[in-house]
Amino acid sequence: MSCPKYEDNTRTCVVEFKEILHFVSFDFCDSDEYNDCPIYKLLEGKAKPCKFLQDCRIYFSKMSSETGDFKTALLDGMNKLCLSDKNVTCELYKLRKVNKNIPEGLLPNGSILELKSQ
Repeated sequence: MSCPKYEDNTRTCVVEFKEILHFVSFDFCDSDEYNDCPIYKLLEGKAKPCKFLQDCRIYFSKMSSETGDFKTALLDGMNKLCLSDKNVTCELYKLRKVNKNIPEGLLPNGSILELKSQ
């Protein structure tokens, strides 16, 4: 059974989160385990997103997403932090909470991604 949000290739959840999600494969969406997907939980009201999610959506939309490292780190951070109650451990969350500037290229796990010049 596939995810009910994975409708006729419209991929509703990916459209909703296009700035922060860069899926390589939709195998997860087309399986019985879609209930474990953090995006599915959020859209169904079963997860509470970080209060800074919208700020991070804008922040990440400005970053180059051409590297695999970016995609892997971002998806890992989002799955573990942005869409869970563990968001308070996110480095971006910590800085936003005290109104500090976010260094360019900072990822949720605290590592800095070297960005390509635009």
